[in-house]
Amino acid sequence: MINERLNMNEFVNYVMQFYGKGGIYDFGATEKDIIIATGIRLQNRPEMPFDGDSLDREIVRDILLEMKPEYVFPESK
Repeated sequence: MINERLNMNEFVNYVMQFYGKGGIYDFGATEKDIIIATGIRLQNRPEMPFDGDSLDREIVRDILLEMKPEYVFPESK
């Protein structure tokens, strides 16, 4: 259980590095919203293994963008 929790914390931090404040594609995602979106991903796609990789990050990103209209993915520079 502890190992799963640590892995989840690592995933949340990984997503924050992309979509959180100061992230690569900063749209202001919060840790709380990432945790909620990750839960939705796990619930909505139970047949798909959760690896905490870029595919999971992008699925969580899409959920975040659907969850909160104020989240807007930044345009490419």
